[in-house]
Amino acid sequence: MEPNQSSVAPRDHALDALRAVMMLLGIVLHVSLPYNSWKPGMGWAFKDTQNTAVFLDWVWDFIHSFRMPLFYLIAGYFAAMLLQKRGLMGLFEHRVRRIALPFLAGLVFLYPLTVWSSLYSYHVFKGSEHPMARAWAVLTSEKLYPLKHLLGQIRLRGVSVVGPGGHLWFLYYLFFFAVLAIGLTVVFRQRPGWARALLRVFSAIIQKFWIGTLGFVLLYFGALVWMDSRGMPTPRVPMSWWIVADSETLKTFLVYFGFFAFGWIVFFSKTLVHLRRYPLWQCGAGLVLNIAVYRFHWPAQDMVLASFPGGATWTIALSIQSLKALSAVLLIFGLLAFFLRFFNAPSARLHFLMQASYWMYLVHIPLACFLPGLFGGVQAPPGVVFVWVLMLTTTLSLLSYRYGVQNTIIGVFLQGRKK
Repeated sequence: MEPNQSSVAPRDHALDALRAVMMLLGIVLHVSLPYNSWKPGMGWAFKDTQNTAVFLDWVWDFIHSFRMPLFYLIAGYFAAMLLQKRGLMGLFEHRVRRIALPFLAGLVFLYPLTVWSSLYSYHVFKGSEHPMARAWAVLTSEKLYPLKHLLGQIRLRGVSVVGPGGHLWFLYYLFFFAVLAIGLTVVFRQRPGWARALLRVFSAIIQKFWIGTLGFVLLYFGALVWMDSRGMPTPRVPMSWWIVADSETLKTFLVYFGFFAFGWIVFFSKTLVHLRRYPLWQCGAGLVLNIAVYRFHWPAQDMVLASFPGGATWTIALSIQSLKALSAVLLIFGLLAFFLRFFNAPSARLHFLMQASYWMYLVHIPLACFLPGLFGGVQAPPGVVFVWVLMLTTTLSLLSYRYGVQNTIIGVFLQGRKK
């Protein structure tokens, strides 16, 4: 997989747009959490039980099945493009500036706001007196509770965070994916025959639609079985700060790296053109299958393979995993094909949204935690308050980018200087 420095690929507008959509769908997921029917937990500590909308359970299951795998696939493709343009050190320096430094800045500025806003809504729905004062008391105490919570030294009741750095865990993973990819590139440069053989095999498989789809389904299904999971996981706190802390953490990291590596190989094998096929058919079939599997398996949602090492129940769990893998792969390839087919031309509006989406995702969590508490006590038909909070979160995040980030030093920090 030695890059050809004399032939640099142009920027792919379709993948830029698709990556932005995956970012924005993350806002939908997080805003839905206070209003679905699941019990509060470490990932999301409070619920608006007066405005529960059960259909949001499916919204999470549907989007989560393809969003992060597709996001990391695209990230792998663009990381390979950066390697071709800038070389190994250029890629590493770019990942430090665009990923590692924003991650650290987010820990300093966004994480305390997430703690405060989550505690505020938690106390609102708990019925506590002076919920805002209670939240501020934790944030301004001299005992460094937010920092200790971030490091996994204590558990703060009422704080909604997951993964290393809260919702910024995706940056943590992206940086180490790049480091691992750089290391593997060094190895493959010492064994160019291995790289050429891998690219030939991959290209031969991906060119045949049914063989490529089946192969990816088997890999996705194998990952679910290996992780003993019904779907793609989210890293948990505090154990996942160290990627090799335990088998669960390591498996999650390696599975997501597999999607990153897929996108990386797609770039160097020049097979992206073969992923333009059957966009509507794949998206439609993936959606219908996802709804069907969700509808019929949900009463058995807690089944895991390790608990059923044989018999009918184990077979049901295994069947569910295989169908969910098929649905997710159809959605991943279908969305890729859809954007490659219909969004591969430059657009000023799309370009603005692509740039804004990164900032919007970074800053939306404090709003998604605070606004439910602000609307606490309001009763409306199922889903209405969710829509209000989603619209406000999205609008405020977008406006903050347009008037506070786009043409400022913050914008340069996140996206570099405009050329």
